[in-house]
Amino acid sequence: MKSKIADKSRLSLERAVEERFLKGETASLECPPSHYLECAGNGEDLPFEDVNARGFAFSWGQLIELERDEVVTWEIRFEKLHRDFLDLERTSRELSDLFLDSLDGMQVPEFLIFKKGSLKSSSAAIILVDPAKERAARKFLINEFLRGNGSPMNTLVRSLRRFIKSGTIK
Repeated sequence: MKSKIADKSRLSLERAVEERFLKGETASLECPPSHYLECAGNGEDLPFEDVNARGFAFSWGQLIELERDEVVTWEIRFEKLHRDFLDLERTSRELSDLFLDSLDGMQVPEFLIFKKGSLKSSSAAIILVDPAKERAARKFLINEFLRGNGSPMNTLVRSLRRFIKSGTIK
């Protein structure tokens, strides 16, 4: 009984986030502590844009939404995965490379481009190259990144965490 209630509650919350995401209604996000630690270890401060990010929080991390020159961009900022990577004395940029390499088989619509993140705390950027396709882009991102524990993003993050913890990264 409790599990059915929890599932309904989770589904309800996911739908609310999906609706907010489709409308572009962002919320303030707290930068995960591991990103502050990495910057401090490098003798740097976390830039204003990283600290004051707006977007959406998920179990795997955050999807930061930015608008630059009237182009919507989403930045992927990991939490646990980033911390795991730092524990191995690796950098955000190395995590970015690993993550982007892992997307090779993903079918990405022609109106979206994945590349290294532009924020100090992000691992990847998703750039909308055709503003007329914003709604279609948001629907694609909902299916790939937002849909609960069964989403491709959650599966990918779990695989990357297992890979990192296996100690096979050199």
